[in-house]
Amino acid sequence: MAALRCWIADDCVYVDYEAGGTGIELDDIPAVLDTLPQARLWPWRADGARPETISFLARRHGFRISAARKWPGSVEDGIARLRAFTRIVVHPRCPRLAAEFHRYAYRVDPQTEDILPVVEDANNHWIDALRYALDGIIHNRRTLPRFTPQAVRRIAKTEP
Repeated sequence: MAALRCWIADDCVYVDYEAGGTGIELDDIPAVLDTLPQARLWPWRADGARPETISFLARRHGFRISAARKWPGSVEDGIARLRAFTRIVVHPRCPRLAAEFHRYAYRVDPQTEDILPVVEDANNHWIDALRYALDGIIHNRRTLPRFTPQAVRRIAKTEP
């Protein structure tokens, strides 16, 4: 399970909190998510492969969570959108996301050593969480909301 708090300002993605890990029991997920500031107030997007988990978090625990949309090419579209941002700023509190960005890779043809246009399906748990979080922007290609500098400072100062 990987969860991130992120926002967009001035064509940059900011990620300032992460929570999660492997082997987390379903009943423990709400407490893990609650380590993120104001986790129950903000909308969430999650991997739709486990609809029962999304339902559990929404109905029993009041999280504003829904499944991120998937379509043929959604991973590639999401990566392209992430790469189109001017910067992705990852706070030091998010070492697992930062580490994944350093290890993220495309497949390499073993015979020619050419880089293929296929994303390696590894080192992507936290990056997938970021893609899911930006689902509406990736899927709809909407104009991004404008945040004032004051709003960005207020969001960044929010502690759990």
